Amino acid sequence: MVTFNKPIDPHTITNSTFTLYGPDGPVTGTVSVNGATATFTPSAPLASDSWYYATISGSVRDVSGNVLGSGYPWNFKTKMVPKVVTTNPTPYSYPFALNGVIAATFNTALDASTVNVNNFKVSGPSGPIAGTVGYSGLTATFTPTVPLTVNTVYRASITSGVKDLSGEAATDRSWTFQTFAPGTAATPQPFTPVPLGLWQPPAGATPSSGNYVYLQSDVGDYIGGGQTYTFTPLNAQLFFSTNSGGVSFSVTGNSYWSGAFFGPSTLSQLQVGYYSGLTRWPFHNPVLGGLSWSGDGRGCNTLLGWFAVDNVIYTNGILTGIDLRFEQQCEGGQAALHGAVHWRQ
Repeated sequence: MVTFNKPIDPHTITNSTFTLYGPDGPVTGTVSVNGATATFTPSAPLASDSWYYATISGSVRDVSGNVLGSGYPWNFKTKMVPKVVTTNPTPYSYPFALNGVIAATFNTALDASTVNVNNFKVSGPSGPIAGTVGYSGLTATFTPTVPLTVNTVYRASITSGVKDLSGEAATDRSWTFQTFAPGTAATPQPFTPVPLGLWQPPAGATPSSGNYVYLQSDVGDYIGGGQTYTFTPLNAQLFFSTNSGGVSFSVTGNSYWSGAFFGPSTLSQLQVGYYSGLTRWPFHNPVLGGLSWSGDGRGCNTLLGWFAVDNVIYTNGILTGIDLRFEQQCEGGQAALHGAVHWRQ
């Protein structure tokens, strides 16, 4: 807000005469005038712990037509919001010991009383698991009461119930990881059988027969825009191609989507199993494999994710059928794009 010494002509307060810039450039928002006060309301919350630069143009006039003459700039810094900066295990980590301690380190000191079992939870396929929560320095820890279950995907969650010393609520954060038997070497990709607890389409959400691509995007996911899509030969053209150790898909219709899924370089053919801890194809670690899904001109610069092959058919060495699920998160964000593909030649 900016207050003048006399009422302002509201027609002269616009998005070109009242501007706001932040660390990522111009900030979108709406402007309004009430007497001598002009207000800029950002379209989305500002970034925490960041400098912003506001300017009133010299072309602004009062109700009598007098021009301000010279611009009026000022800057300010937003408050730091507590958030998780590192986790143990890292998102999509594989494998994780059954007796491991789950931890989250924050960017600022917290009110220790808010770091508790209500605000730091770990869940498995059967729901929340019991554990004790601790806090030391900047790090919150969750220690399961009993060892975790082998070959299982878990999700750890930090809620906004966690607060810093001034009472500012933390940003929600969640991540997944997978266990393995202690004392044994990690099984090479893919991990079989496919672990419990992975995302899958809700019952009845996908066609009962025929080829399809099903996408479910969380709110805040850049690629899918928070929407759900189902593509079949009735509303789109579905294309599938195979490469050594991988498969690619594309969807052409009212919108365009494409995806690629590759196993480790040691595999010449995809196998049934869980491929975890993956980064963006084709810039992935060839030892693990990679994936990528993009659409309508939107793609990830960096991503983390997994894919699971539930069924695969090769006929005379040629891929003729596959059922595949995946999850990816762009740019270190929390919102995910999920997908399921069913294809038979």
